[in-house]
Amino acid sequence: MAHTDNSEITERHTNIIESHPHTRKLKVAFAYPKLYRGGAEARVMWGITAIKDDCDVSLITCGDVNLEKLNQFYGTSLKPTDFTVLRPRMLFLLWKYPRAAVLRASLYQKFCRRVAHKFDVLVSACNLCDFGVPAIHFIIDFSWNGQIRQSYDADLARTKCISPVDTLLHKGCSWVAGKLSKASGRNLFAGEDLIVANSRWTARQISDKYGIELGVIYPPVTSNFPIVPWEQREMGFVCIGRICRVKKIERMVDILARVRKRGHDIHLHLIGKIGEDSCGKSVSRLCRERSQWIIPEGQLVGKKKRELLAAHRFGIHGCRVEGFGISVAEMVKAGCITFVPKQGGAAEIVNHPLLTYEDTEDAVRKIDAVLRDYSLQNELRKHLAHESPRFSTERFQEELKKLVRAWLTRKGTIRR
Repeated sequence: MAHTDNSEITERHTNIIESHPHTRKLKVAFAYPKLYRGGAEARVMWGITAIKDDCDVSLITCGDVNLEKLNQFYGTSLKPTDFTVLRPRMLFLLWKYPRAAVLRASLYQKFCRRVAHKFDVLVSACNLCDFGVPAIHFIIDFSWNGQIRQSYDADLARTKCISPVDTLLHKGCSWVAGKLSKASGRNLFAGEDLIVANSRWTARQISDKYGIELGVIYPPVTSNFPIVPWEQREMGFVCIGRICRVKKIERMVDILARVRKRGHDIHLHLIGKIGEDSCGKSVSRLCRERSQWIIPEGQLVGKKKRELLAAHRFGIHGCRVEGFGISVAEMVKAGCITFVPKQGGAAEIVNHPLLTYEDTEDAVRKIDAVLRDYSLQNELRKHLAHESPRFSTERFQEELKKLVRAWLTRKGTIRR
């Protein structure tokens, strides 16, 4: 059974630098393959924010770092002078061709190994990274372990049909990757590295498979949402996330359609880009067929997204294999009573039996009961308001500082 709190992570912390025996600043590197505007990148932005005054911070990544847009998306205020960006040299075409993922990853990790010796602390903010030396690794999902992923959801086993040419190119990229960059051979689960999960659920999956204990640090989620009185909020639901099979959009629509049949005049805002793939086309068809109560919003960010969430009473989530669920935490912080699957890390966010469902029938029954009871809604709102500080940016920053100090103590760089 994995620990929910690692003793090293939760030890008392004052200032990282005060305990360091040298006068120079600690050199800390955050590694993240490429910064998009999703959810996991928040660890990088708020991680750098947490230690930039005490440490000499670098970011190992590929592609551009649009700091203005990243700050806007994550609520940070980092400046270019707060950290140094280190990038591996890589042909532009490697980033354009999807089947070259294995080659990109290989070259990226080779670069990480080449610069690893320059730093006192190495932090992989995106799953495991083969630095060649012990490091801190944040687990954000199971994209690195298909066996764990597919054991929880059959949709994760589905792959796009690829042509014979693509198959050959993929094999070719894999062969080239093996020639250009050989793995260090280190076992990251042997105990030298510090692996941190994004939820207790994630920690249990890894503990069960590898027999190790993990600490847990919840991701940072901003809370600058407008304060809208409950009476002024719309009697509707919001749903945020990528429009793909694993998000179970069709099931959530089915759930709310059945709730409507029980006499509740509710609607649903889908926040996320609807693509042209089979899932996107299916969701688009659902939106057209139920246009009187489903509103596809597309991808919303910043003020528009915050205002839409805060204007509604309820949220719903469908993914059963979510390691955490940044979108769920956002809905909760916006004041939405949010319903999520019982399986997965999202259940830890709401942390209430009435807000977690086993299947479609269970979801319909629980949502119906909550919608009919105004006093119960108030109780659930208070409960969620009490839970949400666990995912604050302030708490994440403090936990990260403790983690860095614990790591230095473990390495013998500083004494307890």
